[in-house]
Amino acid sequence: MSPKSRTERTFKLRPQPYRCPHCSWEFSLRKKKCCRGCGILLLIPTDNMSDQQLTALNSFWMWDPANERWKFIQNWEEHKRKAGATFDAYFSKVFSAATT
Repeated sequence: MSPKSRTERTFKLRPQPYRCPHCSWEFSLRKKKCCRGCGILLLIPTDNMSDQQLTALNSFWMWDPANERWKFIQNWEEHKRKAGATFDAYFSKVFSAATT
């Protein structure tokens, strides 16, 4: 095998470290979606869950990469409605600015 090139070493991605908002357990890789320290459900961007699964859960902790913190989702359906309204408002401003 040949040694790794400098670019391969430079661009090697490391998993982002996370900290449980409840018990402060630190992790970057995990086998289950629950915190090993306290057992609460923690969803990160790499977790592939369908809308049906999230609706069944209804409330959970979700990582917010924009703010780099955990956000508690109390009601998934309500959260989806608010996020959709925010998305529509943002893009209506962008499209109206682009056409003027």
